[in-house]
Amino acid sequence: MKFAAAAILILSALPGRADADDSCTKRELRARGTTTITVDPARHEMRKQFGYYFADSQLRFVLFFKPEDVLALVEKREQQEVIDAMRRDLPLDRDTDLFKYALRNSHFEHHVTYLLTDLLDAGKVFVDISGVHHPGKAPPDPNDQIDPLVIKRVNWAIRGADGRTYCTDFGLKLLEVTDTIYD
Repeated sequence: MKFAAAAILILSALPGRADADDSCTKRELRARGTTTITVDPARHEMRKQFGYYFADSQLRFVLFFKPEDVLALVEKREQQEVIDAMRRDLPLDRDTDLFKYALRNSHFEHHVTYLLTDLLDAGKVFVDISGVHHPGKAPPDPNDQIDPLVIKRVNWAIRGADGRTYCTDFGLKLLEVTDTIYD
C-alpha cells in the first residue's frame, strides 16, 4: 500500500495538479471526456467470499476484487513467480492486500496501479465506502446504500502530463494514474 500511496502523492505534485481532488468536481464528472463505468451488478455478492483489496491510504474506502478476476489479468501480464504465488493462496482464507505480492516481486509493484485501472474500467469492483465487512457472516452493512453503482473515469491532460482519475459519482477520488509524462 505504501508504493501506491507514494505514486499517488507524486501525482499531486505535478504542475497544474496542486489540488488533485479538483478532478472529481461536479464539473469534471460531467465533462465530455468523462466516461461512466457501471459497477458489476452482483457487487454485493462479491463480499460473501474473501477477495483481493486495495485500501485508500486515508481509509475512506476499500476496493474489493474477485480473486478469479485478478488472477485472469495477472496471468496476461505478470511473471510466472507472481502467478504461482497467487495460485498457492487460492482459495483465499482472508481478504488479501494486492501489495502482498509486490513484497515478493518488485516487478509486480510497478503494475499494481494498472491492474487496478483495468479492473475499474471493466467494472469488476466492489467499492466499499465503509470498508468493514465479514464475508459470509454478517448482513449487509447499512452504509452499503452509499456504495457507488457507477464510477466516473475523468481523463485529464496538463502541460507535461496526461492520465486518468477514477471517482465516485458523488466526487470521492478512488485512484489517479499518470499515463504519460512529457519533457
